[in-house]
Amino acid sequence: MGIMTDIRYCYKCGAEVPTGSSFCPECGASVSDFDQGAEAEYTAAPTRKVKDDLGAIPLLLLVYGIIAIIGAIFLILIGMSFNLILETLQQMVQEGAMTQDEYDDFISLFGTLTTETQMIYCTAQGVILVISGILAIISGHYAGKQENYKACMVCCAVAAIITIFIIPFDIIIGIILPVVGLIVTYIIIKDKDKFVS
Repeated sequence: MGIMTDIRYCYKCGAEVPTGSSFCPECGASVSDFDQGAEAEYTAAPTRKVKDDLGAIPLLLLVYGIIAIIGAIFLILIGMSFNLILETLQQMVQEGAMTQDEYDDFISLFGTLTTETQMIYCTAQGVILVISGILAIISGHYAGKQENYKACMVCCAVAAIITIFIIPFDIIIGIILPVVGLIVTYIIIKDKDKFVS
């Protein structure tokens, strides 16, 4: 028969509960209302490591979300002011600050799209990135707190999958973002047991 100790563990998350405490310091579960039968649950050794974090995943999601939103705003602004950009560049050519070849090279980056099409093109990419970025930030928030596993996983998966719609605009980014996002989603699914809820 083992020696009895005063160390208690939370019945819900397995964290050590200081003697005399009414609540778990990790998850906030009440420990004062339990009867003797329930006390046996949290005086046993914890069954899992508490706060075994998800590594860099929360930070990665938050950083991606912020960059995606900033990039989206930049794209939307370019789309809305594309005509003004062209006029400014034409003026630079007239003033000699830019050669005609440099101007033609810049225009060739955008293909033969009209100003209106270019605005739609940039705005569509921007909207996709804004939605993806917001969902990534939500997922990163839940991953950092290790709460609400389902919402964390779904937000991460949708943030990844929605970027597939960038393929018609930019095939490289439209492939890289979904692949990386789905890898992060897989890591979250694999580490499901690290979430409190």
